[in-house]
Amino acid sequence: MKQFKTLSLLLVLALLISACSKDQKVIKQLEGTWKITAMTVDGTAVDAEFFSGTSTTFPKCKQKKETCVGTQTATFEFFGTTFTTTTEFNYEVKDKGETFVMTVVKSTTDGVSTECTDDCTNTSTITEHSKEKFVTEFTDDDGVKTVTTMEKQ
Repeated sequence: MKQFKTLSLLLVLALLISACSKDQKVIKQLEGTWKITAMTVDGTAVDAEFFSGTSTTFPKCKQKKETCVGTQTATFEFFGTTFTTTTEFNYEVKDKGETFVMTVVKSTTDGVSTECTDDCTNTSTITEHSKEKFVTEFTDDDGVKTVTTMEKQ
């Protein structure tokens, strides 16, 4: 009976380690700077000009030991003036590498910072991931589905 308990405990521990390692594998694949290359909203392609000046950086992170932090920088023109916005966020990968949770901390546009205080967390399904490509799918409260494809720079 004692051997059965020991074996059961080892099996549960192995499953937990396996799940954690799949999450960390995705985080390791994310290390670096990425560009959005495609986006659809309810199946309709978003004009590439909307996200062309956007890049997302995921520094090296060990999810079990620290909060993973990333930044997204977007440069855009509005009425002839160019603006740059940098958004800081925390992120984690869960559910054996199938869920991506991003929580916006603050955004800074041309030196003016705003902390996120409402609806700051976005939970997406990871539909594809590799060292070169990262695809997520997010459905909002109104049922609108956004699919975002990023490729490593």
